Amino acid sequence: MECPSTQMLLIIAMCISTLAVIYRSRQGRPPELTVKTALGNVTYNELDECVFHRSNFKLRAALHPLPLLDFIRKQTCEQIFADWLRIAASSSKFGIAPKTMPIKLKKKFLMYGYSVLIELYRDQHAVESPKDWTQIPEWMKLEEDQLRSIVAYRDQSMAVVHALKEYPPKNKRGLVIGSEKPWVEVLALRAGAEEITTVEYQKLTIHGTDRVKYIHPMELAQMWREYEGKFDFAIAFSSIEHSGLG
Repeated sequence: MECPSTQMLLIIAMCISTLAVIYRSRQGRPPELTVKTALGNVTYNELDECVFHRSNFKLRAALHPLPLLDFIRKQTCEQIFADWLRIAASSSKFGIAPKTMPIKLKKKFLMYGYSVLIELYRDQHAVESPKDWTQIPEWMKLEEDQLRSIVAYRDQSMAVVHALKEYPPKNKRGLVIGSEKPWVEVLALRAGAEEITTVEYQKLTIHGTDRVKYIHPMELAQMWREYEGKFDFAIAFSSIEHSGLG
């Protein structure tokens, strides 16, 4: 006797479900994401326990190429700027950049044995070199296909262009952290930003526009309350990662 069409569909569906269960059981659990370290390939859960937690971070998600972390105990703005000023003051005692890693900090710097130490010494101690920025008005007039000629890292820097298109800063006030030439500032202004404040160790004198301001990092850290809530966005490109050991 031939099965009705509805019964036939149910039978087919049950067969497909059974095959899917068998397939998944044979495949087993997906492999846990691992990362290569000085101690071999380890899971992010191991790093969370042995490294992240010891540095006041916790693992939110094991992702590739970088994990998603969060603070265990979040610091206040007051604590962050106070710590920064304390560290900046203590580092001023060095006439030249130290050649050896402080023994008491070695474990933290090397992520408690999970990171590799490679010896390479450079003295990039900041030397006063005031700069005059006169190029902003000219760069504001460039065609879009000419922007690669002003950015610092050619193709890599175009990520800033794409980010500003994805998250347009129209009529917003922004902070640029570290800037030898005003290419980031110009890109932000061209994308609609109302005003940019640049944080830079070298003294900047800005010509041709009143929409770009300058402040020294020490001044910002000391006067942070005056700037609290004044910025809608911040941009840093190849700057913050050069602080300390880089």
